[in-house]
Amino acid sequence: YVKPNAVSFLNSVPQKYVSVDVYGACGPFKCPRSQDNACFKKFSTDYKFYLSFESAVCQDYVSEKFFRGTARNVAPEGTFINTERFSGVKELADHLLYLDSHPEEYIKILQAKDGYVTVYEEYPIRNKKGDIGYMVYRHEAVSFCQLCRRLWDLQDYRKTIPSFSQWFDKGNCKKPQDI
Repeated sequence: YVKPNAVSFLNSVPQKYVSVDVYGACGPFKCPRSQDNACFKKFSTDYKFYLSFESAVCQDYVSEKFFRGTARNVAPEGTFINTERFSGVKELADHLLYLDSHPEEYIKILQAKDGYVTVYEEYPIRNKKGDIGYMVYRHEAVSFCQLCRRLWDLQDYRKTIPSFSQWFDKGNCKKPQDI
């Protein structure tokens, strides 16, 4: 599912501001989940930027797309471009074009990402013939590692939540407003 704003964005950006290759259900280029590794290799060698859309923006949730590509709450500032920082599509496109024409600024992002490692587990889902139909990516181990570190360092991570259910249900998700 791709939300209508994303489809409208994808239809307007290439013609007006910057060239965009669209993969998946919305575009002419395909990248089946069974070929994830090959696709991500292609993306990382052929493209400087990877743009993905979410149907909701939730506090304390990060898309699996982000973890497959990289991994303030989760990702250090300077390792990604947050579209919420921009007033609109043109401003975002101008920023991407600036980074494209100023390699030293683009390299700063790559250098910032170099200091981190993505941790996830791949589980291939196979069809009856044994061929990989698609990949499932699991990140649960990362959360448990963080929990363990925090339990050993309670002084820096102590926080009391009077009602977990109230905190959990307080509306941590919102519809994206940027695109």
